[in-house]
Amino acid sequence: MATQNTDSQVIDLEAIAQLRALQSPRRPRFLIDLVEKYASDARNGVASIRAAVAAGDARELKARAHRLKGSSRTVGAAQVAELCAQLELLGKAGTTDASSVTLAELANAVDRAVERLRQLAA
Repeated sequence: MATQNTDSQVIDLEAIAQLRALQSPRRPRFLIDLVEKYASDARNGVASIRAAVAAGDARELKARAHRLKGSSRTVGAAQVAELCAQLELLGKAGTTDASSVTLAELANAVDRAVERLRQLAA
């Protein structure tokens, strides 16, 4: 399912505001560091999801999609979380079919989210 890329669909700005509130003089780079950790983890997550789909492993697809969905919600990557929820449902249904389009969307959504998160964290 293709989605428009309005800022509110890509990033949950309220989540960013909550994370920014966790910064302090003792942790001035909290949000920047969190975004960079997410960027690395999300790209690794997409690779793991691709591997699960390639192997036809629905259980692994469900687990990997669930993990990326959770971290994406934490940092406010709303569109990534939604796509992961769709993939998680596929895995839960015991299939990896029809996920190639979603995988391409997911990789693109991660790239857009990381770019926007970096802008917001700067």
